[in-house]
Amino acid sequence: MTTDAATPSADTGRTGADLVVECLTAEGVQLVTGVPGTTVMDLIDSLARQDVIRFVHTRHEQVAGFLADGVARAGRLGVGLVSRGPGAANAAIAVHNAYDESVPLLLLVGQVPAGIVERRSFEEMDVVATFRPMSKWVIEIHQAARIPELLQRAVRTAVTGRPGPVVVSLPLDVLQAHVGDEVRPRRRVRSHPPAPAAHAVAEAATLLAAAEAPVV
Repeated sequence: MTTDAATPSADTGRTGADLVVECLTAEGVQLVTGVPGTTVMDLIDSLARQDVIRFVHTRHEQVAGFLADGVARAGRLGVGLVSRGPGAANAAIAVHNAYDESVPLLLLVGQVPAGIVERRSFEEMDVVATFRPMSKWVIEIHQAARIPELLQRAVRTAVTGRPGPVVVSLPLDVLQAHVGDEVRPRRRVRSHPPAPAAHAVAEAATLLAAAEAPVV
């Protein structure tokens, strides 16, 4: 497993958590719902330092998931933020529902530091294995420099084709890692609803108009 060699940055430094928020902003996200927890506090602090994305603190992770679901049904990408283990498990029912109903939901899960994964650390969960059967895609990011690439792919996967939920696991050390100024959010890729070619529609209309007994 490849992990960041970088150490957590100073208080004035730019971190992986800051980069996540920058990427969400670049994707047009305006609302993040969630419940604070030890592995997502850096993200919540980063959200508090800006005024584009509003963070809504819910009383339960399941509520956060379904609130994000509602945001998605209203026409915007729904984003939920939960902590490791029990927090992620509580949000699973909303993810499962979004998968069944083709709702473009992005769930960010704070994970234990990569260095103690698979050591049965407190509230550790195999996020990838847990969410794989109920999501379009699930990924755990192990390098802060890859946050822009993988978050863009996560958003694109959620909103294109048949929409659905995508889960991104973010280990604590990745969120706290120093990120250089050269690492920037990628340009937003706008999705468009699938539609037939205009000439094909016109041709079909001509054939139907000329048919003696058309069947649709």
